[in-house]
Amino acid sequence: MSLFQKVIVKKYLKNLPLDLIEENYQKYTKYFNDFSRTQRIRTLKEEQYQEGFLRELFVECLNYTINPDENFNLTTEFKNKTDAEKADGAILKDNKPIAVIELKSTKTKDLKTIEKQAFNYKAHQVDCKYVITSNFEKIRLYINDATEFEEFNVFQLSKDEFKFLYLCFSKESLFENIPARIKEKSNQHEEQISKKLYNDYSDFRNKIFQNLTKNNPQFDKLMLFKKSQKLLDRFLFIFFAEDKGLIPANMISKIIDDYNKLKGMDNYTPLYSEFKRFFSYINKGNERYNISKYNGGLFKFDEILDNVKIDDDVLITDSLKLSNYDFDSEVDVNILGHIFEHSLDDIENITVKLSINETATSVTMGHVPLSKAEVPLSTVNVPLSKKTSRRKKEGVFYTPNYITKYIVENTIGSLCEEKKKELKLINLEVDDTYTKKGRKGEIVPSQKGEQLLAKLEEYKEWLLSLKILDPACGSGAFLNQALNFLIEEHSFIINLEADLRKGQFSIFDIDIAVLENNLYGVDINEESVEIAKLSLWLKTAKKGRKLTDLSEHIKCGNSLIDDPEIAGDKAFDWHKEFPQIFTVKDKKAWHITTALHNSRYSQRMLDYNVITDDVVLLTEEDEIFITSAIATIIKEDNLNIPAYNICTDHLHFIIVCEEENLTKIVGKIKAVSARKYNIEKGITVPLVNAEPTRRQIDAEPTKGHVDAELTRGHVPLSKEEKKKYNSLWTQKFGRKEILTDEQLNNTINYIYDNRKKHNFPNNKQLQKIINKITCTVGHAFRFEYNGGFDVVIGNPPYVFARENIKENEKKHYSKIYNSAIYQINTYLLFMEKSIKLLKHKGSFGLIVPNAWLMVYSGKGIREYLLNNCNLNQIINLEGYSFENVNVETIVILAQKEKDSKKKFDVFLSKDKEFVFSHKSHQLDFSKNEGYEFKVFSDDISLLLTKKIIKNSVMLDSIVQIKAGLQAYEKGKGNPKQTAEDVRNRPYDFNFKFDESTFKYLDGKNVNRYFVHWSGLYLKYGEHLAAPRTFNLFNGKKIIIREITGKYPKSVIATFNEDIYLYNRSNIAIIEREEKKISLKYILVILNSSLISYYFMKNTAKSVRKMFPKIILKDLRLFPFKEISIESQKPFIEKADIMLSLNKQKQEKVNKFLQRLETNFVIEKFTNKIKAFYNYDFKTLIAELKKKKIKLTLVQQDEWEEYFNIYQETINQLQKQITQTDKEIDQMVYNLYGLTKEEIEIVEKN
Repeated sequence: MSLFQKVIVKKYLKNLPLDLIEENYQKYTKYFNDFSRTQRIRTLKEEQYQEGFLRELFVECLNYTINPDENFNLTTEFKNKTDAEKADGAILKDNKPIAVIELKSTKTKDLKTIEKQAFNYKAHQVDCKYVITSNFEKIRLYINDATEFEEFNVFQLSKDEFKFLYLCFSKESLFENIPARIKEKSNQHEEQISKKLYNDYSDFRNKIFQNLTKNNPQFDKLMLFKKSQKLLDRFLFIFFAEDKGLIPANMISKIIDDYNKLKGMDNYTPLYSEFKRFFSYINKGNERYNISKYNGGLFKFDEILDNVKIDDDVLITDSLKLSNYDFDSEVDVNILGHIFEHSLDDIENITVKLSINETATSVTMGHVPLSKAEVPLSTVNVPLSKKTSRRKKEGVFYTPNYITKYIVENTIGSLCEEKKKELKLINLEVDDTYTKKGRKGEIVPSQKGEQLLAKLEEYKEWLLSLKILDPACGSGAFLNQALNFLIEEHSFIINLEADLRKGQFSIFDIDIAVLENNLYGVDINEESVEIAKLSLWLKTAKKGRKLTDLSEHIKCGNSLIDDPEIAGDKAFDWHKEFPQIFTVKDKKAWHITTALHNSRYSQRMLDYNVITDDVVLLTEEDEIFITSAIATIIKEDNLNIPAYNICTDHLHFIIVCEEENLTKIVGKIKAVSARKYNIEKGITVPLVNAEPTRRQIDAEPTKGHVDAELTRGHVPLSKEEKKKYNSLWTQKFGRKEILTDEQLNNTINYIYDNRKKHNFPNNKQLQKIINKITCTVGHAFRFEYNGGFDVVIGNPPYVFARENIKENEKKHYSKIYNSAIYQINTYLLFMEKSIKLLKHKGSFGLIVPNAWLMVYSGKGIREYLLNNCNLNQIINLEGYSFENVNVETIVILAQKEKDSKKKFDVFLSKDKEFVFSHKSHQLDFSKNEGYEFKVFSDDISLLLTKKIIKNSVMLDSIVQIKAGLQAYEKGKGNPKQTAEDVRNRPYDFNFKFDESTFKYLDGKNVNRYFVHWSGLYLKYGEHLAAPRTFNLFNGKKIIIREITGKYPKSVIATFNEDIYLYNRSNIAIIEREEKKISLKYILVILNSSLISYYFMKNTAKSVRKMFPKIILKDLRLFPFKEISIESQKPFIEKADIMLSLNKQKQEKVNKFLQRLETNFVIEKFTNKIKAFYNYDFKTLIAELKKKKIKLTLVQQDEWEEYFNIYQETINQLQKQITQTDKEIDQMVYNLYGLTKEEIEIVEKN
């Protein structure tokens, strides 16, 4: 995607010095338009021409001075500050690099391959804003990040193109920061044009809808609203098409002119009829107007839309207004993406309102139905900026381009990279050895070239086989990004083919091929689906070419529910909807038997004179253990086992599966159960030191039967060799296909009665496990499917069950999804569904809230991920990553293939770049309580956390930890509170109303070592929604603010003995009577840097940039040292000092502020006035002026003296507080046994 808006570029191009441009263009053409010279350049290695390229282009044409010339501002081989790496060049201003340059020869065909290397150089240069890459023929400019760039072909620049290149790369431009300013203005213009266009766009839609309802009362309003959106989509395509040359220019105005002429000739035809005629031309084509057949479904005859009445005046003004926008240079695809997404906001709000008003039934939005109470009452015609739409509230929003690009490049791109490595297409340098002279002297591919062409053809076919899905596609942002990427990959192939065939290459419509073969999307909202299709059509539409029919690729449905009884007509059966992706498994039933090693004697053993050892039969405990191990495999791999039994020396079971998978499945069952049994028995197996991985078993199914030992062509091992091993099962297993229902029933009964047949007692504990792992015959033979998508990408909606999910849906989710535990959230379900929809080794990349990493409700998805996937990357998108969304998110990139030894990368977001933080090991997560993903802890912090926990007790075991009260909630309290009570807050006072009214604290009133009461009171009693017991508020207690502070003082706590009521924005700690633990000892530990370090590294909500918080569950697990009262005394003394110092400081601050308040009328203090002691007197005067308070010179003298006294006193107190804080930290470090190096880790975190 280009960096700049064309309309902004045009303005800057006008300001270029034309004489200088002309002079430099002549230099450019003389050198670079010399065909023989450019051909020689193509033969040069990068080191042969690097300086020549910089000199001829940057010095001669772009006005730089190269080293070693005097006052140079361009240099070759510029070294990084922090390592030994060197960029090929750099542009310097005041001896500091403002641009790094990475060069390759023309043999490097894909500049994308050097992007990472170039940006690595930039990362080491603080003042560097620009990155330039080139292969001598093509050159790119990036600004700050790799999301967008401008690219030029240096060998083929017209004068206008050279002017643009000059604007981007010249010394004058880069020194004056012109490209960055153009980018900034482009962003501003994009925002302005987006808002203006959206307002006009939505206004037109609303007028159409209102007119349709007035003129067509026979139709349902909800239906008419949907049709008004479809009509607007048709108009939008026309606006786009007339500016892009797909249809004759200014067609809207021509149609209106023709209408006016006919009207003037008393030959009136409704304007809508004229437009409908034109729609049919686009649908079927029209020679008179030179319009090709474009229909992909948008302009197909619509029974309702083509039979409604619309007034002429509604269509005239707004269609002309929208037609006047420049959809070629002013309105790009990115702007349209925002328009589409904003449109969906309004569509869903209005749809809900209409569906309730008209049909009294709720409709689903963003995959979640709304109750009547939740529906906005006035949504139509409300400007977007004036409201927060439900899509925004539910986490459905337009994903920024740099994030979609990164996810696509690291899912689809990673698969492509892997395939190109396999075909040896990475870092290709195509030189003369790939071509030769043909019989007629023409250049043709050599044998080496033909081999490369064959590989390129294979890669092309592989690309076209990829299946890519967005299961909640919205307006199609991810699908459009995937389209861009795949077009680039095909261009890579075409460019190489052209080089090998000297300009001749296979011609096919890349974009159409991608749409028809690669991209799939589903959304619950019909309008989303239509808009997603439209966005893809607008990107791929070409003159004279029919639009692609996307109806079999982009579909409407509920991605999470396939049951019509629950989801109605939105129920979505993936296997039926996408038969090109999923094929039914050809399952058969097999009776499997195996026995203990050496318990059976075969003909083969007779042939080799094998002498067996004695057989050690299984005990009942052994049978239970082995069956439990097998049960884990059955659950993990979702195996169909209608019957199972184990009897002292042999095993029977029926499995229903495809024949081609049978050996692998049985091999895994035998290998894993044997391995676990041997470990349990303490038997060492020298050559096998780990459980066979899924990859090993898949690759070596026959070896897996004997616990991964070598079978040596099935010749039994010698007696000496056997001593090295202890195989549980025989090498071979019995298998018999079950062909009839009668045979199946007989076999099930035979297995069920097997223990009885051998006179073994019934093992009740074993039978319980068997009952769990076996299934019905009907279940075993249910339809199952092979196939799946290669890649799943997206930004699924975030919706809590407690808010918006119906009870029947919750029950359905709980049955179907492993992740549906405790508080169900749709994004967790989408994560699991995405994995299930992938084929083996497929990749997914999703944007989801970061809460699931450690919260209890995320346990199910964490376990499912660990059992089924390799994590590749987790990226913390800190803070407000998305407009109007107050949920902090991460990007998760993973592959559906389990390799427990694999590490993954953790990245942090910085502006629009993702910076590597550390590697993490997903195997560690399996050991955590609740499979918590402590991804923001590296190996060092994990070791330190273990040390902090060692010999510590959980805080909850030595004190009581309770939440504060809840004052108001509808339906709670005695008497039950009403909605009016919640609004009016009748128990709040700003004075002491009676004996049951007490001082009341919010979270912001609690600080480290002091309370800053704001003057509020609350009447206590059972009338409150959740009043809690009064002992939480009366007497000794620690109060902890829920919203935490900045590290290293994240935890904010104080001690208090006065009566204060406080809400759930605070947490209370009170003593346990049986424990001799001082609350003041607990207080100083809580407020220490070490506990903040532990908190930051081990809790889910600590890493938030927006409202980081401490929750009860996490606080209860904090590690504390349980020490004697005598040992606690030094800490208690420090607590008293801190409480006293902070009280004195606060009294002084309050007194100064009160003096200001009594002398001047100030309704609200600014933050700088509140913290006056941190600033000089001039700042105070300036802040008072903001409040329209101007002091005379005499007053200033008096106040300055007063100010200085208080500032000095407060700052002296603060110095003592800071020093005491440091002393406490050192005491806590010593208490937990930290070394000097470990202390440094905490303090430099």
